[in-house]
Amino acid sequence: SYWRWHSVAAPGHKQDSRDWLELHRSLRDFMERGGILVLIGPTRSGKTCFLERMAPLRIIDNSRSGSRRDAPIPPGDVPPGLFAIDETHAHDRRDVARVAADMRAENRGFAIVFQRPESFRDYEIGAHLALQGVQFLELVDHTLR
Repeated sequence: SYWRWHSVAAPGHKQDSRDWLELHRSLRDFMERGGILVLIGPTRSGKTCFLERMAPLRIIDNSRSGSRRDAPIPPGDVPPGLFAIDETHAHDRRDVARVAADMRAENRGFAIVFQRPESFRDYEIGAHLALQGVQFLELVDHTLR
């Protein structure tokens, strides 16, 4: 297993360049081979837009209006193809751990999303990903550089 970390300037909604399209393709290929993408970035950095442009990819998101915080992810809600759990902190941790275990058994990759690296650590999901390839992609606010 391996974990890799990359930071790139947050693109916001401007992700149509050849470089961004290539990044989308390479990460989609990584997930199709069973890899886990951990997407990290502050509010409005383009995380959801990034996921939407990685089509085909279904986004599970309990943080949107009308959804109950910490709502479960029923097994029937996990799609057969590539998917992402957006704003992962809004989902029940036990369900996310179950999804990770189920996907490991099927050698299926997926993506999870956090706003800060500390949020990933505090969510305590890392142990459930320990035996898999994990690619961290941090969208860094370019105004901080």
